[in-house]
Amino acid sequence: FAEIGAELKRRSPFAVTLVSGYTNGAMGYLPTESAHREGGYEVGASPFAPKADAVFVEGCLRLLRRAHDRVAGN
Repeated sequence: FAEIGAELKRRSPFAVTLVSGYTNGAMGYLPTESAHREGGYEVGASPFAPKADAVFVEGCLRLLRRAHDRVAGN
């Protein structure tokens, strides 16, 4: 879902952040919470809970901040 990548890019501490999907295999679709409410194929095929997108984004941001701190020498 493009919204997840856009959120990561918007909140990343780096000036440029690239988000890639469909790499190294896949666990299935990771729908946004709003997509879960709307339903549809991706939601029905997803093994992930409605709030998994937020958990994923926060986890990625923690890693990005850690990497950014190391690059900055903090």
